Amino acid sequence: MERYCDDILQYFIDDAKVREHWYKARYYIMNVLRPLDGHAIGCDSGKRMHVVVKWQFNKEDDKLLMLAVVRQICLLFHFPNYDEENGRNRTRITILADKEADVAAAYDDMRSYPYLGDLLDYCKCEVEGDPNREHEEVLPLDVEIVFKTGEEKGAKDDIVIAIDPKDVVAGIKDFSEEYMKFDVTKGMLVSMVYNTGVEIDNLPANDNANINRYSTALNVFCYKLKPDLIQKKWDESAKRRDDGTYDEVSIKNKLSSVFCADCFEPRIRSLFDKEQKALSEYILMSFREVMEKISEEKTITAFAKCEHARWNVEKLILGFKPLTMQDWYEIERRFGKERNDFIKGKKKKGWHIDLCSYKNLRRVNPADMKYDYFLMLAMPQILRSYLLSK
Repeated sequence: MERYCDDILQYFIDDAKVREHWYKARYYIMNVLRPLDGHAIGCDSGKRMHVVVKWQFNKEDDKLLMLAVVRQICLLFHFPNYDEENGRNRTRITILADKEADVAAAYDDMRSYPYLGDLLDYCKCEVEGDPNREHEEVLPLDVEIVFKTGEEKGAKDDIVIAIDPKDVVAGIKDFSEEYMKFDVTKGMLVSMVYNTGVEIDNLPANDNANINRYSTALNVFCYKLKPDLIQKKWDESAKRRDDGTYDEVSIKNKLSSVFCADCFEPRIRSLFDKEQKALSEYILMSFREVMEKISEEKTITAFAKCEHARWNVEKLILGFKPLTMQDWYEIERRFGKERNDFIKGKKKKGWHIDLCSYKNLRRVNPADMKYDYFLMLAMPQILRSYLLSK
């Protein structure tokens, strides 16, 4: 199949300048900054990513660009050693201001930025000099944000990345119109996971780490990776309303597939953090070895948990919220089709049942957990198909 690019954001965001910031931020993080797969944080690593962002600007446009950069970091920096039970190894983002008054201003800037959704309300947040604005995590998230002054060198086990607005502006000088789109090829392949059909739907919602039970589904998935079918399913996934505009949830689902695929390389690389081969060599030349490593129960479970943690952050950024106590009461008093219809109705209004801890997901919606496992198992095949695309 060929590679495809699409300006999905035009169906989601009317402001052309906001879309430009989004694409520039993605370009900088994925093409200019040190590649995430170079850090190779594995399941057993004691390291954590710590991004220090200098909050000082000469122009308002630079500040809006840096807000987009922070959002892109939140979308991408997710690693399989995050421990939901105690919050260990979550990505830390430090917003570094010159003086205390600027700390409060930085918090207000980020709090009022609409394209971070409600992330700041649900993640762990620390604000130097203003305890009224800081709080512990509301959801177990693998991202925390700190606003402070002074210097920040990080803790002993931190992998520190420093980002200065001046460096970002200099780093995107080669940005051109061709980057004003997403490469959606991998996202299209991710979307095909949810078109596998009854081979996944009919699996019981338990024993998820037993990869042998996915063999038929994986064969069906690979069989369906035909260019015409992939394109057809991708086009059908974006639904038009009667007035010609696109259904917002369907566009967010497309974006979700792209964001998910963006995080594949660091996960695969983490399996081979002591080797010197390029990632493409492992995928194309040592595919069986990759599948053997990812199929280990400990690894596939860590990857599935990592994917749910990433998904939680993404959904908050895209404007979804977790269900309220009243919603849960309404769900508990419904059964079968009535229950499913209620959950779907809430999703259309921006409330999602899966926005919860991994531990609670097993209780409230266990059927969805198998998709995280299957997606992680299909990840090497998705990358292989992508690398073999023209």
